[in-house]
Amino acid sequence: MTSVRSAVLGTAVTIASQTTQLIRIPAGMTAIIKSVVVSNKAGASAGFYFQVVRSDGLVRTEPINGTIDAVPQATLWSGWMVAMQNDILQVWSDHDGMHVWVSGTLLQGVPAVPPTAVELPQLPP
Repeated sequence: MTSVRSAVLGTAVTIASQTTQLIRIPAGMTAIIKSVVVSNKAGASAGFYFQVVRSDGLVRTEPINGTIDAVPQATLWSGWMVAMQNDILQVWSDHDGMHVWVSGTLLQGVPAVPPTAVELPQLPP
């Protein structure tokens, strides 16, 4: 049996100085963000950030940000980052025309946050 291990979580083309939402993680789902590619199609050097925002808006992190020189340049972030239901993936750029592609996996279920503590057995000295 074959299963999809990764899928497109969101794509966007930026509008100058506006935040663009790529996806809000659906209720009952958990996302694993595996890669973010940002390509400069703006025609000039452009600054950007890709951001993951907690559902309450109080915690934000930018696994990738910076400036990409004029066309045709791109940058890639690759790793593993988890987002929970109602968390938002978004992008911002100071220019029109930055192309963003986010790949990962959507999984059914939401683990307890914070996880339930587990006691480890005591080891002899």
